[in-house]
Amino acid sequence: MVGYDPKPDGRNNTKFQVAVAGSVSGLVTRALISPFDVI
Repeated sequence: MVGYDPKPDGRNNTKFQVAVAGSVSGLVTRALISPFDVI
């Protein structure tokens, strides 16, 4: 898998950070894709 590192040495993200990152990512994606639904 691209970008998969089984030994995340330098990454120590909390579950809250992961949740916020996923939420922001989904929000931005939805904001960019949603206008195309009406075309």
